Amino acid sequence: MLLFTALALATPPVGWSENTVSVNGEDVRYTAFMPENPVGAPLVVSLHYGGEVTPFYGGTLARDVVQPALAALGAVVMAPDCPRPQWADPWCEAAILSLVAAAERDWGIDGQRVILTGYSKGGIGTWALAARHPERFSVALPMASSPRDAMQVRVPTYAIHGQTDELFPTRLTQEAVFILGLNSVPNAFVEIPRVGHYDTSRYRRPLSAAIPWIEQQWTAPQVTSTNK
Repeated sequence: MLLFTALALATPPVGWSENTVSVNGEDVRYTAFMPENPVGAPLVVSLHYGGEVTPFYGGTLARDVVQPALAALGAVVMAPDCPRPQWADPWCEAAILSLVAAAERDWGIDGQRVILTGYSKGGIGTWALAARHPERFSVALPMASSPRDAMQVRVPTYAIHGQTDELFPTRLTQEAVFILGLNSVPNAFVEIPRVGHYDTSRYRRPLSAAIPWIEQQWTAPQVTSTNK
């Protein structure tokens, strides 16, 4: 896997900002939400959906859904751009891991409380990267996605899927969550009634409802299977 080993992050202002780090002549762009004090705060890594990746494309999902839904956690939010077809691409994967490591070193975030979440393309990436890096992420929250590598996932996973998703059948996520349970991985599955793939804003409330489950994983991890 490609490695970015020397990312140095300036501390963004409180609130939202758009930031760029240059690595070997190529820009790594990310949108960030910074609380008043990031030291010891959780980190949420938000992986955007598909489409034309214009600069700071990842900020839309983070601003509209992820940060408002998870605001009660008081977390730092990082929403990198992935200008490749999939998040599991070596360049995008390396960018995520390097940004997380730099946020822990330079901003003082709690490296034991790193949430990985994403929607559609980003949800697929959440499954894939959670499977590859269980030491890096404490919770995975894939949304509206097609599961990948469920047999290898050991990260507590809370999957959210719209009942009428036109692109990815809900049953695939249900089956993946069932596999997590067989492997004694803490898990939950939430199906949103009458919600299709492009009803992105309808995911905000179900994502917010995941907060008690997330906090449970951080305090007393145990096998937790929930189907709604």
